[in-house]
Amino acid sequence: MNGISYEGIVSPIALRKAYLCFLGPPGAGKTTLAKALAGKLKGDYFSTSTFLRSLSSQNPKSEESIHIGQAMAVGQNIEMHSIYGKILEAIDALQSDLNVIDGFPRTSEAMRELRRHILESGHLVIFHVFTDVETCRSQFYSKGPDNTEAVFSQRLKAYTELERPMLSSFGASIPIIDIRT
Repeated sequence: MNGISYEGIVSPIALRKAYLCFLGPPGAGKTTLAKALAGKLKGDYFSTSTFLRSLSSQNPKSEESIHIGQAMAVGQNIEMHSIYGKILEAIDALQSDLNVIDGFPRTSEAMRELRRHILESGHLVIFHVFTDVETCRSQFYSKGPDNTEAVFSQRLKAYTELERPMLSSFGASIPIIDIRT
């Protein structure tokens, strides 16, 4: 994080609510940067993975909770329209004029939903955080014992097959800032 300047990031998006989404491969530093930016700019921080874990623990025997738990355990994206709605409701509940969202959206469908939802009331900026695969792998493993090679490989595959193409297809209509860590 040394050498990254936060000055000027919010000036182009003043006067309306701002939503800054951090996306990228597993272990690239999305969460570290998202939390730092939210803290520095006194914005709200929203972790998609923490929200999904909380959502699945509320009613652990429901089909939705089982689906979330199984998908997260193996590093798969969760592609249920009903969950996108719940994530958007949680994002709406953020109180700040500056909202930092970690890990959402990850698919083109989710991006369309988020864009349609947010652009009515605010600005959307995507921060694409990336680094080389070996650094990602090393950082991913350092996060805990549940982060296995299989989970890393699946999440990297999801990033490569879903998230990167999504970023390319929306780059003309949504500001995307690339950050190499």
